[in-house]
Amino acid sequence: MKAKLLKPTDHAGLRRFGVSMGLALPLIFMALIPWLLNYSTPLWPVLIPLWLLPLAMLTPGLLYYPYRLWMAVFGVVGIINTYLILSLVFVLLITPMGLVLRLLGKLQYQKRKSFSEHSNWQHSVAPEARNLEEPF
Repeated sequence: MKAKLLKPTDHAGLRRFGVSMGLALPLIFMALIPWLLNYSTPLWPVLIPLWLLPLAMLTPGLLYYPYRLWMAVFGVVGIINTYLILSLVFVLLITPMGLVLRLLGKLQYQKRKSFSEHSNWQHSVAPEARNLEEPF
């Protein structure tokens, strides 16, 4: 599944990309990562909004190729994350549940119906000629 990419003439979309990246990247690298990993706050992420925000506001068309690069790289990262997360959910959640249900004999598809039990099968009756004359 491919993501819809912005066109080079979509200045509003490219402007949103520039503003969101200009604000999100410094927040991630100056606040979130240092707080989580107990690092000192780096100063280089201040350069990102100094470059992206004026471009986004004045000439958003120049952000088209950085946008395409971003979408190409993180499209692949997204696919890898999807397969990784789905594999982990299967291995850590679905498989143990299936094994426990099998050990307890609770799997519904393994229950065999005995022939002595009542069946829900209903024999059909051939239609009569008068039913076919006026079907509605």
